Amino acid sequence: MTAQPPAQPTAGSANTAAPVPTLEMVIGGEHVPAADGRVFDVVSPVNGAVIARVPRGGAEDVDRAVVAAQRAFDGEWHSWSQTRRGQTLARFAGLIRDHLEELAATESRNMGKPISSARWEIGAVASVMEYYAGAANKLMGETIPVSKPGFDFARR
Repeated sequence: MTAQPPAQPTAGSANTAAPVPTLEMVIGGEHVPAADGRVFDVVSPVNGAVIARVPRGGAEDVDRAVVAAQRAFDGEWHSWSQTRRGQTLARFAGLIRDHLEELAATESRNMGKPISSARWEIGAVASVMEYYAGAANKLMGETIPVSKPGFDFARR
């Protein structure tokens, strides 16, 4: 028999009786419940505890989200310059970094993964947003080589 190293603790893995939050979806910038009011429990894979209740979105919710997204695209976002779009993505990346600990703790509880892994993943999300923020005003009609072999194309 070999000794196993202790598992890294996950954020919120201690047995604490915290209230279970009921969350909402964001559609068109508004926090809303599912159209039919249905929710489902998010269960921790670590201990089986319910960690949140979230909307069980249905077809009507998808339709509302598509209409809101089209309205946003046809509205102000559509007329924004590439630079302004990039600045918005950069602000989003900054918000992710500002809330990294909170987001990592949520991801750790939700997935049952070590907090160090969740921190890395959330940091990587911010890095991707920063990349696209920088790329937003660099559209020149060229194909940028990718680092790994694969399908790479330019649409003109």
